[in-house]
Amino acid sequence: MMIHNTLRAAALLGASLVTTLAAHAATFSFSGAADFGVLSGTPISGTFSYDGAPAAVGIDSLNLSALQFSFDGHSFSLASADAQSAFADFYDGHFVGLNVGYTSSAPQLFMQSGFDSFDNAIFTYTTAAGASGFGSYTLTAAVPEPESYALMLAGLAAMGFMVRRKKA
Repeated sequence: MMIHNTLRAAALLGASLVTTLAAHAATFSFSGAADFGVLSGTPISGTFSYDGAPAAVGIDSLNLSALQFSFDGHSFSLASADAQSAFADFYDGHFVGLNVGYTSSAPQLFMQSGFDSFDNAIFTYTTAAGASGFGSYTLTAAVPEPESYALMLAGLAAMGFMVRRKKA
């Protein structure tokens, strides 16, 4: 009976850790290209992360905790974004795009969320010469956080301990 109680406590602790880690930052990769304008075909790619979990219903914007990407040979980061304008937007709990602007750079660049779907998310740009255009981007992969690896290793160790104990 003692072993069953210990296993139940370990399972509850594991579920608690998973819930806690799920609320922490997740890092995502994205890529795309300019679809229209003088920079048509120019690739865009990078990563971003945000903290917290979006509301399940309605429109929600979460502050970005990290953002790094490149476009037209220029690097953009969260630190160089316009003040108060770096968000991951959600509609009914689903990611619909990034909302961030760079007006002090050349090219000027804006990433705009879709209204109710990520399919409508775009970025727009204006070159130093005043030419403008737009493009689209897609999520390419989620990058596991170090905490996810630690949780996985702890789970494997716990399973190994239980198997070894059962044999003894």
